Amino acid sequence: MSRINEQEIRMIAQNNMPYATGNMAMQGIATMSTELKVIAQYQISTVPYIVPQEEGFYHWITGDFIDTNQHFIRERTVGAWNTYVAQVNAGIQPDMQKETETAQRRASTRLVGSGVIQKIGG
Repeated sequence: MSRINEQEIRMIAQNNMPYATGNMAMQGIATMSTELKVIAQYQISTVPYIVPQEEGFYHWITGDFIDTNQHFIRERTVGAWNTYVAQVNAGIQPDMQKETETAQRRASTRLVGSGVIQKIGG
């Protein structure tokens, strides 16, 4: 029987986080594993805007309620984790291709956005 993989649990969480600069994905989740379980903990002390993103918030200028990323943990991340764990428990090797592609796409976007990779042309 397969085991739940800590790195895959982390990747699923990171890929379901809202993404602008990548700070939440890089700093917003900590994982650890024991013989019996994998623990994932959102780091609200490091990334305090995780909670308002999850719950929704009122924009400080317009007063509009912003719900663009509302329930990204409750709906997207927990659902993806449940699917992953059910597959592992059923002895099915989870297909992590989509998660890997998302992580690679976000990494390349981060490099371009930070100016590490610049457009070449005239």
